[in-house]
Amino acid sequence: MTASTTHDTRTLVLNQSYEPIKVVSWQRALTLLTLGKVEVLEEYDWSVRTVTVVVKVPAVVRLLRAFRRRKQPVKFSRVNIYARDKYTCQYCREQKPIGELPTTTSCRAASAAGPSGRTS
Repeated sequence: MTASTTHDTRTLVLNQSYEPIKVVSWQRALTLLTLGKVEVLEEYDWSVRTVTVVVKVPAVVRLLRAFRRRKQPVKFSRVNIYARDKYTCQYCREQKPIGELPTTTSCRAASAAGPSGRTS
């Protein structure tokens, strides 16, 4: 392989149950291998040579230990607030379908006006 294609080579990382997690560079895969965190399942045809060791570059590796993935935080938005509240407006207490979600300004004006309508 040429030097330009070796920098583009990627390695697939699998979890303990062989599900894909991410794709990393071959350098990162060799680092994980030397740290003893992964086992090699597939290899490329070329190898990396050091003074004392010749290592084939891994194409697919599997993690030896499980880890917890961080939960993605829930995005703060008007739609997510309505979903949390079961699509009920907190101002007028009406439950509305997703397509008819009211804006906060229209509900505030309606709730401030009282039950009979807007009074000035």
